[in-house]
Amino acid sequence: MGADVANIASTLGSSGIGPLVKFSVAFPLIFHSAVGLRHFYWEIAPEGLNVETQYQMSLAIFGKSFCPLVFFRFNRILSFFVVG
Repeated sequence: MGADVANIASTLGSSGIGPLVKFSVAFPLIFHSAVGLRHFYWEIAPEGLNVETQYQMSLAIFGKSFCPLVFFRFNRILSFFVVG
């Protein structure tokens, strides 16, 4: 009655388009989490609501959203050091 979602995810993740699929899932999650933290900061410190600070924070969030993706892109290399 329905597809085996775990099997589909595993197949897509290990296919040739695996990095694109992983990026398509991970980037929006990381980006929206960072934007949520920015809004939390604005609630605490409303003086950060000027145009220049907003622009700088937007660029920083967009750039920092790629950092974990680049880090985890090399997970095969890093897993060697963690596992053995």
